[in-house]
Amino acid sequence: DREAFQEVDFRTMYRPLAQWVAQVEDVRRIPEYVNRAWLTAMSGRPGPVVLVFPEDVLFDEADVHDLPPVDVPDMVAPPHTAASVNKFFDGAKQPVIIVGGSGWSERLRVGIAKFAARNNLPVVAEFRCQDYMDNAHDNYIGDLGISTGPELAEMVRSSDRILCIGARLGELPTRKYSLIEAPIPNAGLFHVHPDIGELGKVYKPDVAINATSASFLNMIEDLELEICGDWANWTRQGREAYLKHSTLVDDHPAFTNEQVIDWLQSQLPPDTIVASGSGISSGVLHRFYRYGAAYRTQLAPVAGSMGYSVPAGISAKLCAPNRKVVVVCGDGCFMMTAQELATAAQLQLELLVVVINNSVLGTIRKHQERHYPKRVIATDLLNPDFAKFAESFGGLGRTVHSIEELAEAYQETTEFRGISLIDVKVDKERYIDSLV
Repeated sequence: DREAFQEVDFRTMYRPLAQWVAQVEDVRRIPEYVNRAWLTAMSGRPGPVVLVFPEDVLFDEADVHDLPPVDVPDMVAPPHTAASVNKFFDGAKQPVIIVGGSGWSERLRVGIAKFAARNNLPVVAEFRCQDYMDNAHDNYIGDLGISTGPELAEMVRSSDRILCIGARLGELPTRKYSLIEAPIPNAGLFHVHPDIGELGKVYKPDVAINATSASFLNMIEDLELEICGDWANWTRQGREAYLKHSTLVDDHPAFTNEQVIDWLQSQLPPDTIVASGSGISSGVLHRFYRYGAAYRTQLAPVAGSMGYSVPAGISAKLCAPNRKVVVVCGDGCFMMTAQELATAAQLQLELLVVVINNSVLGTIRKHQERHYPKRVIATDLLNPDFAKFAESFGGLGRTVHSIEELAEAYQETTEFRGISLIDVKVDKERYIDSLV
């Protein structure tokens, strides 16, 4: 209460943002606090925890016993799971599967594809979970996010059975709870989630299973349902709508964001890890980029954080040094953490950053124009020379104004060992209009 220098009440500050916040007052209890922190962070709906260490504790010493590594209990699906799923789909005419949440893996990616293909079921990815299933698979029909196609939205709205595996069905993927009515859904809902606090929190499910996605899929992967309607045609309609929505048809004479994403899709290796932040550039990426060969090819924050892209790309390259990592971000997003190029350079990482540069905070500008016509404010950006900025860290920097220049610059980056940045100058007005 004497206002110590550079000190705030961290418990109050972080409580709305973290799973658990605690302040360690006794050095002897550090192992106990750390053990609980890891357990809390990895249980149920995983998330961050914050431990606060006052200065006197930091300088204190004690002899304590180390605790063993945390073993998070697995939330296992019950033995009757397969029978419950079979009963749930009985009589269904227009079913869908929605996948999302944490705890996914390559094995689950393969498992859900097998289950969907065997039973002619369409699969939808929740917001920023597009790599949970191969986008080239015939049963994949798109994602519920900021770039959802109108046909997919109508399919979800008109479905009569929804099997939701791991996803929370929050505000954004449900379009403010309009695609799926709350609290009583307009379709039968079978909800699987590892955090019991999420089951029934917003939607009242017909069936709720408190289990991890892995445990649930282990129970149903080889299950053959009794198909009651023309599920194959229903799925085919969704697939055709997805392919149409994610295929670029652009006769605009200017150089656009969509053209850049379409070109990158044609050039990048299938297992490329793509990191993005937020904004219109992210939305266009979600719509036109198809995630393919492997799980963990998409790194994007569910919270929609600006500035996430470059740090995420650095982390991805450290975790997967033998895979290509590309950061795709708008100029506003890049400017929030551009200094992290210094970290990438210091770690000698081969990282490609593609900055979609239109010198404007596009999403905010679009909302201003939509809700307050002719009253835009504080969205124009005065950017530095991004290419020279990258070169100042010993990297390769190029500025491009066309697909031809982009192709030439990209080829140079493939031959360069270090950080590379391509500053892509796109049409400002067309870029704003691409908000979907």
